[in-house]
Parts: sequence; C-alpha cells; structure tokens
Amino acid sequence: MKKQRQMTFEKQKAMGIIPKDAKLAPTPSEYQKWDALSPNMKKIVAREMEVYASSISLQRLSDRKSDPVHKRYG
Repeated sequence: MKKQRQMTFEKQKAMGIIPKDAKLAPTPSEYQKWDALSPNMKKIVAREMEVYASSISLQRLSDRKSDPVHKRYG
C-alpha cells in the first residue's frame, strides 16, 4: 500500500494537481495496515472504498450536468 501511495503522489505531482515541491506526509500511526486487517474487516473496508468512489463519481457527474459550459458542449 505504501508503494501505491507513493506512486499516486508522484503521478499527482506530474499532472500538476499538487505542487512539484510537495512532500508526502507520513501515514498516521493510528491507521491500520491492510495486511493487518482480518478478512471480514477487509470486506467491510473494501465496500467503504467502493461507496466512497461511487459517491465521488456521482458528484462529478452532477457537477458536470449543472455546469452551463458542459450543457452547451457535452
């Protein structure tokens, strides 16, 4: 997971989403590592991630539909 976090951070820097001189903050110690979760807890957390991703997707779609420029040009 640490490697994925670093790759995402670097990609965001390359895309200009975050400043090129940004530093990746350390992961808070109270966060549990994926490998330390029980199989049942992994299912719960995976579902939470799915719900979060779908809500972000729906919000983006909603924002796009309410944007007059996108209404005109699709």
